[in-house]
Amino acid sequence: RHHGGGVRRKPGEEGVEEAAQLVRQQPNIAIEFETEVKSVSQLDPKTNKDGYSVRLELTNGKTIDCDFVVSATGVVPNTSMVNPKEITLGPDGGVAIDECMQTSAKDVFAAGDVCYCAFTEPSATWLQMRLWSQARVMGIYAARAMAEQNDNLGFNFEIFTHNTSFFGLKVVILGRFKAQGMGEEGKDYNVLVRCKPGEEFIRLVLKNHRIVGATLIGDVELSETFENLIQNQISVAQIEKDLLRDDVDLGDYFD
Repeated sequence: RHHGGGVRRKPGEEGVEEAAQLVRQQPNIAIEFETEVKSVSQLDPKTNKDGYSVRLELTNGKTIDCDFVVSATGVVPNTSMVNPKEITLGPDGGVAIDECMQTSAKDVFAAGDVCYCAFTEPSATWLQMRLWSQARVMGIYAARAMAEQNDNLGFNFEIFTHNTSFFGLKVVILGRFKAQGMGEEGKDYNVLVRCKPGEEFIRLVLKNHRIVGATLIGDVELSETFENLIQNQISVAQIEKDLLRDDVDLGDYFD
């Protein structure tokens, strides 16, 4: 059971109308424009006529009962305080920074979601994503750079990593986990998937017999092994077909 949540459309927001058109084509999704969530309350699925456990009250007066709510906040850089004549902005509107987190203005540093990483990506398996884990690392490097103790970008900018949880399941995403900017599946890269409903989900992105991205949900014991394979770009050509078999101990194989 699914009911689309509230979507607030802002004038000039790129891609919103295109995305809305795609969503409108789905018969089981409804969009509420120009509204916000006013309150969220818990329901008893045993007494609710449709078995829902959550109720949303919108500012347009409507209520929506549903199974669960996914809260997705925007990550558009807030640079309203920045004078673009003094500090260079990136193509996405973020404050452009170099590898030391310094802006185009002398002695002005920036870190986190407000930034646009203008330096050349140091690794094909690293990408900028506006997540708290990456923002924290950028803040640490900015502080070190300001104290003139920043030697280099280090491991955190060689491979993208993020750990979180979803409905009680551990989630680890590594490298170009969605094959971002890699072209066409089957032509430019390949994907391997292993899924055990209710237990685990593993998805690997491979290019030239090397793993460049991974998504692990549930059982994430292989995350360190895949992280090392991505980091060192070790060829898995010899066992690629058996890479996700249960009876193959990758940890021992690549130890």
